[in-house]
Amino acid sequence: MTAANEIRIKSVYAGVAIGVVVAFFAAAVPTAMDWYSNPGGIFRTRSASNWPIVFQTWFSWFWPVAVVSIPIAIIAHAYLRNRNVENGM
Repeated sequence: MTAANEIRIKSVYAGVAIGVVVAFFAAAVPTAMDWYSNPGGIFRTRSASNWPIVFQTWFSWFWPVAVVSIPIAIIAHAYLRNRNVENGM
C-alpha cells in the first residue's frame, strides 16, 4: 500500500468518526432543549418522558448534520494529514 492510499484510508476512518461525534453532539443540544421546553407537552408528562419522540427528534437533527459534517471532516483530515506529511511532521 502506498503512502497516499494509507492517508486516504485513515482520513476516511477518522473523518467518519469525527463527523459522527460532531453530529451526535450537535443533535443532542437541540433535542435536550426541546425536551426541557416541552412544546405542546409532546416530550414529557409529569410522570414520564416520551422517549420515542425524543429519539425521533434527535435522529431528525442527527442525520442532516452527519451528511454535512462527515464529508467536511474527511476532506479536512486528508488535507491536514497530507500537509503534515509534505512538511515532514
